[in-house]
Amino acid sequence: VYAQGKEGYCVEIVLNLVKDAIEATRNSSSRNILISSAIQSGMIEIKVKDSGPGISDFILPHLFAPYASTKGTG
Repeated sequence: VYAQGKEGYCVEIVLNLVKDAIEATRNSSSRNILISSAIQSGMIEIKVKDSGPGISDFILPHLFAPYASTKGTG
């Protein structure tokens, strides 16, 4: 995901990715979260990778649609 904006917004994006990774690994027997960063073409690249089950094929095409979620209601 490419994001450009104010520092506060970028921090919020990273925090949400980390929170999602924590939630995704909650029921996993192996809880691994890897956060890495690099500078490429003058831009910062941040990756958050977890050992959760991944995104289902059903939600993947709608991932960036407004209000798309893999979480239940509530």
